[in-house]
Amino acid sequence: MEKIKKAIKNDLWIVVLDIFAVNFAYFLALELRKRISVGFLYGHTFTVFSGILFRFAPIYTVLCILVFYLFRLYGGLWRYAGINDINRVVGANIVTCVIHVVGSLFYVKSTAYSHMPLTYYALGAFLQFFFICLIRFSYRI
Repeated sequence: MEKIKKAIKNDLWIVVLDIFAVNFAYFLALELRKRISVGFLYGHTFTVFSGILFRFAPIYTVLCILVFYLFRLYGGLWRYAGINDINRVVGANIVTCVIHVVGSLFYVKSTAYSHMPLTYYALGAFLQFFFICLIRFSYRI
């Protein structure tokens, strides 16, 4: 019984970190995009895109946790992580990034814009992968 409680406690901690990581990655990508582009900084463009991000975030978070579960990213001993585990992390991140692009396009269609900035998608995908790997492989570091 004690082992089960410990396993649930460890996985719950990783789930909470994943929720933070997937949302923070795309928020940080949008914020960096705002800081880099002068035209993006002025006007209501950032407000529109951040509104889209915040409306889509709860759905995206649930889908990410489901995809991570399907790719068996929970319940493992990450202290002994290897090549197979990194392959599962890469696969899960590719699927969630596609979900993010497709899902956010549905939310953007309700505005005057045709899509979010392409740098937002690329930077968000990279940051999400980085944060998820950091969470999973920090045991090894």
